[in-house]
Amino acid sequence: MLMNQREATVPDGVYCTLIGDMRKSGTFRSFQSDFIQMMPKDELISVTIKLQHNCLSDSRRYGGSFVPILHEYLLIWKKTAQTLFMASLGIAQEAQKAVARTWRSAIRMAMMQLGGQASLQDIYLEAEKVAGHLIQKNPHWQAKIRQTLQKHFQHVERWVWAV
Repeated sequence: MLMNQREATVPDGVYCTLIGDMRKSGTFRSFQSDFIQMMPKDELISVTIKLQHNCLSDSRRYGGSFVPILHEYLLIWKKTAQTLFMASLGIAQEAQKAVARTWRSAIRMAMMQLGGQASLQDIYLEAEKVAGHLIQKNPHWQAKIRQTLQKHFQHVERWVWAV
């Protein structure tokens, strides 16, 4: 839905989404948070919170410590000239960096890509793809990978490690 709005908007055009949160069977879901995570970060202009009126839940009486949801969000975006493919690629790269934030998680991600068990050389090659942002900051990244493997992973045989 939101991607369709973006595609229908001309570059430098503004598009908006009015969205609320949901609580169902005791589980809370924040849709505005999901939308912000899946869209290009540089396009978000503002998040405006507005009161919600005439809700179905207004007529119900709730007991206990239930707190009703009384607001919704207006997400305001300004489309950049980049294509949807490039925007999606940027979002995917940000998500990968978030998951591979530490050496341990980056190596775990690389090992999972390799089937859960791999040689040290294969781990190096996959880590270069997964943890480029960590490698840039550490000129001794191969030693760091070996140290992390010894500390957190299972040694199967010479030069082979498993998750």
